[in-house]
Amino acid sequence: MCALRQAAGVPVSEAARVAEVSPEVIRRMESGRITLLGTIHITVLLDRFEVDDDREPILTLVRMVRQYKKIRRHWWDPYSDLLPEQEIDLLGLEESARVVSVCGATAVPELLRTPDYHRAVLRVWDPQESDIDLDRRVELLTQRRDRLRDNGIRLRGYILEAALRNPMGGPEMMAAQLTGLVGRGADKNVSVQVIGSGTGTHLGWHLGDVSMLEFDALVEGVPEPPIVHSQNMLWDIEQDGDDVDGYLGVFAELRRTALAQKVSRSLIEEIAHGYSDEATTRSN
Repeated sequence: MCALRQAAGVPVSEAARVAEVSPEVIRRMESGRITLLGTIHITVLLDRFEVDDDREPILTLVRMVRQYKKIRRHWWDPYSDLLPEQEIDLLGLEESARVVSVCGATAVPELLRTPDYHRAVLRVWDPQESDIDLDRRVELLTQRRDRLRDNGIRLRGYILEAALRNPMGGPEMMAAQLTGLVGRGADKNVSVQVIGSGTGTHLGWHLGDVSMLEFDALVEGVPEPPIVHSQNMLWDIEQDGDDVDGYLGVFAELRRTALAQKVSRSLIEEIAHGYSDEATTRSN
């Protein structure tokens, strides 16, 4: 596609405008990286490049690639029946990320959850789901966490104090979750920071439960825009330059607003002890 674009004398910015994506998505496609571009996007680009003779072989190749993606073996294949296509794309993008930043406004972010806590959240989200599928979703999360660690991907967690005080599953489960959170924060590639309740109004309240994936530079040192994932919806926020600055700015504000890691750890431990005491009182 890069050769066709250059032969047609179409700049990257124009190709992006025609396909209604960001310039970085075009560069990502031309460098062989994962994108969310489909056959419709490629058809529009071929129209703009005035490609006629080679059109059908190219579209056939696109369809073959998409079919190959469906049959290619991935670690998440055993769970693919549980996931929408966009969430499967997210898993592929997550593997190539350099930094994953997560914000938990109402609950502990997925990548920082214990299995029992995650199961409790999922049960609230879908009370009708079978226990077997719940167990599979928990297994999927465990493998996601392990692969991020093994790939050396930096995980930055920002959690509102209110989410830590939301007693999901009861005091015993919360005590275990927060103890696990302290342990995760001790990993060399993981940081956990709390936005304290005394902070007042801040952007975290409006951001919700969101993750942002950041990548290494594309070819020629061009930065690749982040990907934001929220509530099973995936989109490239570079499609509007203001959005890029907005989300990057929000996470920068979270870093500025959040308590230091040591202070956060002490607060998490304090809240965990409170849950432990409550669980002991209930059992007596």
